[in-house]
Amino acid sequence: PGGASRKSAGRARSALIVAVSSYASDNVSNLANTIIDAAKLQGALFKLGWSVEMALELGLEQAEKKVEEFAGRGAKGDDDCLFAFVGHGVELNGRNYLVAADSKFDAAYESEAKFEKAVKRGCLPF
Repeated sequence: PGGASRKSAGRARSALIVAVSSYASDNVSNLANTIIDAAKLQGALFKLGWSVEMALELGLEQAEKKVEEFAGRGAKGDDDCLFAFVGHGVELNGRNYLVAADSKFDAAYESEAKFEKAVKRGCLPF
């Protein structure tokens, strides 16, 4: 399963699954089942007629680029697009962020402002 869109009733059905299991920061725990879970989702979507692209262990720049490329390909109003992220996430002031593989977090932050800066510097807003 890969890049080209599959069709269902005249509609292209494309999915992008981004999965991160290993994090650069010692203060962000690695996840044991992320890749397995992403592969199960990929298989289920493929059985349902979706074209599925997987992107694993992406840093912030790579993740931003991959999501932008996917959004550009699926921008047509008559296509079905699905984005899934399997990994850590952070909610900050009502906004969700996906934690990239190269995100850096200190063990403790002196203030909420410093934590917010670290989130915005190392996570993909969603």
